[in-house]
Amino acid sequence: MQLASGVMTPKDDRKPITVQCKVYWIHRHEWNAQWIAQYHAATPSLAKEIQARKVDMSRLDSERVDGSPTGGNEANRFTCEDFAFEVLIEFASRNKLPLKIKTDSAVFKNIDKDFRSGSKTAPPTPAGFALDVAYASGAPDVLRNSSPVADSDLLPGDLFVEFNGGHIQVVTSVAPGKIDIMQGNFPGPGETPRRKWTSYLELGPWLRSTNDGNRKSSNYLGAPVQDASYEQRGGKWMYQRHYGNYQNWDSDVWGTMNKHVRWNFAEFNNL
Repeated sequence: MQLASGVMTPKDDRKPITVQCKVYWIHRHEWNAQWIAQYHAATPSLAKEIQARKVDMSRLDSERVDGSPTGGNEANRFTCEDFAFEVLIEFASRNKLPLKIKTDSAVFKNIDKDFRSGSKTAPPTPAGFALDVAYASGAPDVLRNSSPVADSDLLPGDLFVEFNGGHIQVVTSVAPGKIDIMQGNFPGPGETPRRKWTSYLELGPWLRSTNDGNRKSSNYLGAPVQDASYEQRGGKWMYQRHYGNYQNWDSDVWGTMNKHVRWNFAEFNNL
């Protein structure tokens, strides 16, 4: 075996070097088979906990994501990708696991040297990490951080992605002939919040407070977390929403949500 060599700092060089990092949380473990199995097992209850949590949407930067009681009386709202990332972030931060999430505009790490980006302005806490990722991410970013999984290998915590990368569903239960999912979404017709004219402004970090991708913004387009099911009926996968006024069985959704993926857990160790 050949070892690499190079010039190191001389012993007599006493000039200090300061390395600055933004620490959202310190990890003490790495993702391995045991932790991945725990993630799959924990997803159903964790997703339900996040769904049921009452919050103050304008003060999410002070929200605790470790299961502690929180204040507020608003429903916890998410777009589809924000909810998927939230489940992952809460599991990783609670269990002191590393996390690296790639988006189109930035790479987010729980210990981050590149923290001066305009997309990384939330406090250095797990809740701040989730807010920064939510602001900078879109549904296609789930595909950036995951790999295909066979339908026969699906587990809770895996993800269904729309054919064009435009929508995300979190799998919460897998049984023969039936799969349950949970999802963030946009509000439906007649629901609140309605999109405000200020949310069309593309002024980036200078007016982050107006951006509809910012979970703290009054313009945020997320909806309370929704439940739905796929069920095999007459040889077809049918889909039923458990929310809203329309709860008929549909035959076209399974084919639309045809990318089935799993997080790239091993990559999260490579900070």
